[in-house]
Amino acid sequence: MLGKYYVNKKKEIAAPAPTKVREQSRFDRVHIGVITYQGNISRETTHNLLWQLNQARARNDLDAVVVRITSPGGDSIASDTLRHYLEMVKRSGKRVIVSMGNVAASGGYEFALPADRIVASPSTITGSIGVVGLRPKILNEVLEEQGIRSKKVSVEGCEDSSDFFEPMTTFEVEQNNKVVDALYDDFVTKVAQARKLTKEQALHVAQGKVYTGREALEVGLVDELGGFKEAVDLACVGDLADKTGFKRPYMLHPINEPPKSTYSELSKYFQFASFVRSSFTSFVNGETSYESKSDIKDL
Repeated sequence: MLGKYYVNKKKEIAAPAPTKVREQSRFDRVHIGVITYQGNISRETTHNLLWQLNQARARNDLDAVVVRITSPGGDSIASDTLRHYLEMVKRSGKRVIVSMGNVAASGGYEFALPADRIVASPSTITGSIGVVGLRPKILNEVLEEQGIRSKKVSVEGCEDSSDFFEPMTTFEVEQNNKVVDALYDDFVTKVAQARKLTKEQALHVAQGKVYTGREALEVGLVDELGGFKEAVDLACVGDLADKTGFKRPYMLHPINEPPKSTYSELSKYFQFASFVRSSFTSFVNGETSYESKSDIKDL
């Protein structure tokens, strides 16, 4: 009788292969460039900001740009230049979102106009769509007290040219008003185009009127109420028209100011060396020399 034999066959069970984690490509998340500006707008103070906007336009690794603006405005030409540069960022195919700080008025508001969405906090001070023209006047009496005398030299055909030492003539007042009116009309026209308003509607909300963020939302000058976080959310949402749209993960890329030139850095050392040398010379000669902190704080 054949016995029953049981053979235990040990089966080699291969361990499950580790799941390969797919590397996240740049398309899995939204890459957002961040630019911040705080202060008055002038041709002297916005050089670095223009450089940053140019960098944002040229960088192909960015999908969107969030610009944080905190400014009461300033020079009309400089403000329009910033608006133009921001428009070029948008034309490069990137989504542009503006986040307003506690104030973004006049030229600060003009700067924000090309954005796909403008976000303001309820208490943001904005609007102030208007143009102010100033003309300095220097009194001859003040100059004479300092021993300074002025003399006007006229060129044929330009007898009515501006003279800071004399009251404005009727012709000068008319010419200055024409310039201010032209700048104001251009500002209002750009507001109407950017905010999809008629010229009459834009004129109604302009006139130098100042609004809170909540009031600006009601009259159509901004799109959303919120802060920087809400601006970032808008930068990475699938469809701006769909408030429930899927928001992709994001990565922020601060666009810093340009590095200071070597010449600028060396000049500071030379200034400091000159200051030390002059102080030492004064000490040797028995002279007393005082320098205010404001004179040397930037060295």
